[in-house]
Amino acid sequence: MQQAKGQHGKVILFSMVMFIVAMVLTFMISMITMLIFGGVVSAVFAGGEPTPGKIFLAIVLYIILLFVLGIISILIITPLFTGLYHWMIKAGRGEQITFKDGFIAFKDKDHFIKLIKLGLFNFAWSNILIMALVALFFLIAMIFIALGATLLPSSNDVGAGIFLFILFYIIAYILYIIVICLVSLVVFMTQAIYLENYNMPTIEKVKTAFKTTFKGKVGIWSLLIKNILFIIAYSIVTVILYVVMIFLFAQENAFTSLLAFIILILLFLMFCLFSYFIMGSLVSFYHHNKQNQPISRHSNNEHQDAEKIYKDDYHSIDRFDG
Repeated sequence: MQQAKGQHGKVILFSMVMFIVAMVLTFMISMITMLIFGGVVSAVFAGGEPTPGKIFLAIVLYIILLFVLGIISILIITPLFTGLYHWMIKAGRGEQITFKDGFIAFKDKDHFIKLIKLGLFNFAWSNILIMALVALFFLIAMIFIALGATLLPSSNDVGAGIFLFILFYIIAYILYIIVICLVSLVVFMTQAIYLENYNMPTIEKVKTAFKTTFKGKVGIWSLLIKNILFIIAYSIVTVILYVVMIFLFAQENAFTSLLAFIILILLFLMFCLFSYFIMGSLVSFYHHNKQNQPISRHSNNEHQDAEKIYKDDYHSIDRFDG
């Protein structure tokens, strides 16, 4: 984000604070909800053997729990992360950001309600897509099982079996990353459009987000390939560091525990920088591909004409220098 020069540190610091607040609130509310759920399930199964009726009731309660947690996520995560996006988009325009810019969703009831409606809509379509992904995983697993039964009739061929197992997980992981990247990108686009014109109807926000994502002048595959490679590299490094950290903690002495704690801090900082890089690439992609929509002016000088704001703004979707 070239125009954010001089504000990268501020954006990262604000984002870290927002992320911690969001995670703490979500964790606390989720734990309370799960404790209540656990108590109800214990009461259902108390005093007798599990019966089909009790199992069915437990499944229904579990679905309700997931629904409640999803609503909690929408009510807490969506407004706070929209504020995070606001910091990045505003900094990307070269404007000075303040901490209160992160709470734009709470500016008034109208802002909040429109954002929650958008969050519910995004929650619905993204979960449908993820369920389709799960079904695809199941289909791929069935294909690999059939291949294993056909190509490996002998149970002695352990090496080939391991190869098929690893190949399945590589394919599944890449598909997962692609779908999650696409979902995250479109959701981000809807949030960015909300910040530009919150009065636009929810359906129009989503339609515009899809057009911006898939019909912009910058191809989506360029962004996806770069981000997927970056995510894979980050995942490999993270797994290695986690293994080292667990090994050091297992030694049970002060020095190795200190080293493990340092690695834990490093992992957190890496996550922050990783998230900032990914978000920066999305912001740049958005600025390149944004549709010329009317701007809703939150204040007299906060939003200027779109063409003036973004003229000559970004020169590459992955440029994120300071």
